[in-house]
Amino acid sequence: MALGYERRGAPVPQAKTRSRRPPAARLRTAATHRYPPHMAVHVDAALPIHALTVSDLDRMIEAGVLTEDDRVELLEGVLVEMSPEGPPHAAVIARLTRHFVLAVEGQGLGVRVQHPLRAEARSQPEPDLAVTANAFSWTGHPTSAVLVVEVAQTSLAIDRGRKAGIYARAGVSEYWIVDVAAMRIEVYCEPGPDGYAVMVSHGAGASLTPAGFACPPVEVDELLASG
Repeated sequence: MALGYERRGAPVPQAKTRSRRPPAARLRTAATHRYPPHMAVHVDAALPIHALTVSDLDRMIEAGVLTEDDRVELLEGVLVEMSPEGPPHAAVIARLTRHFVLAVEGQGLGVRVQHPLRAEARSQPEPDLAVTANAFSWTGHPTSAVLVVEVAQTSLAIDRGRKAGIYARAGVSEYWIVDVAAMRIEVYCEPGPDGYAVMVSHGAGASLTPAGFACPPVEVDELLASG
C-alpha cells in the first residue's frame, strides 16, 4: 500500500525527506570538503606519471589553475611543493642577496631571488638565489646561471639529487647548497649531462669565492651565525 494513504484511521508513517540538491552539486560539495585544491599527495612509484612540460605549466598559470600563491616548482615533469621557509632559511637568503647584489654591480649580471629558472623542457625550478646574465629580461626567464644557491633545512635530499642534476644539465657553472643544520656549504662545479663532476664541502672557518664573477669571499661563519 502506498505511503500517504490512511487505513482504518491509523496514522501512516511518512517517508523521510531528502535533500533536493542535484547529485552533481552534492558531489562538488563533497569534493571541495575532502580534497582541498593543490593538496600534496603521495603517489605509488609504480604508477605511470604523465610528465608535464614548462609549456603545460605556463598554460596552467594562464588558465588560473595555479597562481602566485601556489608554492610549487616543476622538476623533471612533476609539480613539487616547495618547503616552508623558516627564519634561518630566510636570513641566509637575505645575507647572500645583499652580498651578491653589491658584488655584481657593473659586471653585467643580476641577482634573482626565488624566481623561475627555465632549466629544461620539463623543469622550471625556483632556486633560492641565482646570479644570471639576463636577470632583468622582460620576455622570458633565464635558462641558466653562473651561480645557483639553495638553502636547505628540510630539502637537502632533493637539493643534492634531483635539483643538482637539473642545474648541471642546464649548464649552471657553480651550484651551492647551504646546509643550515650542519653549518656547511657544499660547492658543486664542472657540470655535465650526468651531473656535477666535483663537490667540495666547506665548514666552519672557511671562505668561499664564486668562480664565475668577481666577488668578495663569503665567510661561512658569518653567513650561518645565529642572531
